[in-house]
Amino acid sequence: MVKNKMIIGHLCAIVCQVFFGFSYFFTKKSTGAVSAFTLLSWRFLIAFIFFNICVLTHIVKVDFRGKSFLPLVQIALLQPVIYYIGETYGISLTTTAESGIILACFPIATLIFSTIILREPPTKQQATGIGTAALGVIIIALIKGIEAKFSFLGYAMLIMGVITYSLCSVLCRKAAEFSSVEKTYVMTMFGAVAFTLMALIENAL
Repeated sequence: MVKNKMIIGHLCAIVCQVFFGFSYFFTKKSTGAVSAFTLLSWRFLIAFIFFNICVLTHIVKVDFRGKSFLPLVQIALLQPVIYYIGETYGISLTTTAESGIILACFPIATLIFSTIILREPPTKQQATGIGTAALGVIIIALIKGIEAKFSFLGYAMLIMGVITYSLCSVLCRKAAEFSSVEKTYVMTMFGAVAFTLMALIENAL
């Protein structure tokens, strides 16, 4: 049973990263056509509508009764609100190679925060695996050839994204009283509200 759960967990992580890769690619393409806040507003508003349809039709279940909402607020502010601002603007201000190399630091940053906050030092196998994965992304980017824009604002936004994403991952582990669906629901809701308001203000101006 434990082995089956580990296999399912690894497969889910792989699928998640595949979706993340496509998300990164589409963000790079889309920010050339619409503003970052408009893109994020569409992205999260549509997701939140479909999420509520799933809740109302009992495909997924959420129950927040008797639970402290503060941990979810902290998680949702880190991601999606701060993280996606950093990622979307960072990607739009840098080249694919630059942003790919910086965003490859996700697992390394998560490892550091996990050690500091959760007191979970990595095993040698975990550290080796994470280092190999990050090195692989860097090598692929170098083989492709780096076309640098040297946008320091872009670098800062991407680094902010890496830090907030990693902190969110660690805080999600701490908020054990909530299910993954409940965490995702609140994160999607915060994204829909925050980015739609930002997009409306931006377009009104």
